[in-house]
Amino acid sequence: MLDCDSQREQLETAIRGLKCLLSLPPEYTGDVLGDVQMPSVPGCERRFSRIYCPGPLVPAGFRYQPSIAAVAREPEWYRVYMVNLSRGGLQILHHEQVFPGEHFEIGLLDGSRRLCRAAWCHYLNHCCYRVGAAFVKESSEASAAD
Repeated sequence: MLDCDSQREQLETAIRGLKCLLSLPPEYTGDVLGDVQMPSVPGCERRFSRIYCPGPLVPAGFRYQPSIAAVAREPEWYRVYMVNLSRGGLQILHHEQVFPGEHFEIGLLDGSRRLCRAAWCHYLNHCCYRVGAAFVKESSEASAAD
């Protein structure tokens, strides 16, 4: 039986092998995000804090789920990078625009999968979008025939 570190290494290797067309802006130098935390909105009180990923880029698997009929998406897996994570959602860097209300599945390095609904998407650079999304339900029963 594999230990947790070995499983994580294998999962990270698999995720790093996924297609990624992301083109980071110049301020995202090397393999780190740097200090790119968005300022808090005055008067906004969060129930749960965000955990930022300020160090090396943290990869995750990403797959669109059918949700907006007018937007045709291929159900293949892509590599995206985590910006932050909270109890209710996450932010990622992705190579293409994700529309508010669009659903996608995210595969994290701990082996868990979550279904998400995009709340907003900001253009950062050619082939680089910052996407904020909320978790909508557990997705651990995702098909094994991926």
